[in-house]
Amino acid sequence: MILPPVKGDGSGFARFISTGCALPRIGSERAGWNVQFDVDAMMHHRRTEMPPMSVHSAQRGAVSLLVLILVLVVTLIFGALWFTQMTANEELTKNAEVAAKGNKAATAQMEFYRDYYAAVAPLVGGGVPSTIPYDSTTTDPGALVAEGVVKIVTTVLEGVGQQVDAPSERPASLVAALDVPITRVKALKGQLAAKDQEIVRLKSEGEAQVTQISQLGTAHADEKARMQSEFESNISRLNSQINEVRAQNEAVQGNVRTSQTELESSRENFNKEKQGLLAERKDMESTVRSVKSEQRIKRATVTADGKVLSADPKTGTVFIDITSKNMLRRGTRFKVFETGKGGERIHKGYVTVTDVGAAMSEARMDESAGNGQMGAGDWLYSPIFEAKETVTFAFLGQLPGRYSREIASRMLANAGAKIGDKVDVSTTFLVLGEKEDADAEELTASADYKNALLWGVEILRSQDLSPFLKQ
Repeated sequence: MILPPVKGDGSGFARFISTGCALPRIGSERAGWNVQFDVDAMMHHRRTEMPPMSVHSAQRGAVSLLVLILVLVVTLIFGALWFTQMTANEELTKNAEVAAKGNKAATAQMEFYRDYYAAVAPLVGGGVPSTIPYDSTTTDPGALVAEGVVKIVTTVLEGVGQQVDAPSERPASLVAALDVPITRVKALKGQLAAKDQEIVRLKSEGEAQVTQISQLGTAHADEKARMQSEFESNISRLNSQINEVRAQNEAVQGNVRTSQTELESSRENFNKEKQGLLAERKDMESTVRSVKSEQRIKRATVTADGKVLSADPKTGTVFIDITSKNMLRRGTRFKVFETGKGGERIHKGYVTVTDVGAAMSEARMDESAGNGQMGAGDWLYSPIFEAKETVTFAFLGQLPGRYSREIASRMLANAGAKIGDKVDVSTTFLVLGEKEDADAEELTASADYKNALLWGVEILRSQDLSPFLKQ
């Protein structure tokens, strides 16, 4: 049997036992109720107070007493059970109250965490969830919230340096991290104040400029009216001038037509004159070729240019009859020969003019041919000397072999010849060398070569120049 829970300190049950059962001694201890019955005292009390009776009556009284004792024992057992249940119920009630208080405190703490997180999360930002990230298995939501906030704040602090001027810096806290933008905002406020002042100044200047523009607009309108009037006047004047120009143009066109007619006539006359000049040019070219041919024939016949007047083999001095009247130049070299039997020419050597006189000229012996000594009456000959005429050489290309073009030109000039830069009608010889560059134009395609062919200039190869250099 389970007794209903009873609240209180047990005094009611003690009163129940003391009054209902008339127990002589009832005690209580902290650990529970301890009920003791003094049976001997009770029995003595019964013998002293009860009158004498019969044995049967005594037996009935003993039975009644036993029954009473049994009832008391049963009552005590049920009372103990009831008290035990009551004590257990009181303990459960206290535990329930403690649990309720703890639950209430935990609920209040959880609500604080929730409200705190909901307030902090928007401020932290950076993808922080708007609600507490925990489930039913979370044992310490506060630590979880703090850990998440600390982690995100740490990430934010580490990223502050990358977003400002010092990437290596890491603020120690959010307050320190805010110092940079706060300082920047203060500076920007100062700049904004300066900008506001600048705006006021610019606005004032703008208003002044608007006033000036308005004044200029009025002046522009007046100027526009004046220019419009002047423009109309100019248009009228230009129209008159255009009409005059048109009349002049018609007159000019008439003159042009007349000029074209005259030009056509002049062109026909020019063509006729051109044809005549071309014919004359062909005749002149033919004449030049003929003259050049005669010169070549003359040089080929080796006509003597002069004679030796006297010769001194000891001093090597020779006097000749060619003088300054014959356009003789110092340095001219002559070949000396005498005419033998049958007109044979006997070569004796070479002389070079050292002094030119009006009656005779002086020369020195340069080379002896071993065919006798030079003497009076010997003949003089030079292929590049003509009385009152100078032989002209022109070169095309570089000369191979012993003498270069520069050396050959200097030797010919020293011998009395003239060196020309290009071929013309006065050129006597054109010396044809070799191309200076393998990629250069062929010498035979040059203008000098073509003119030499046209005017009958004698063309010499480089090896043909040697006799002139040895004269």
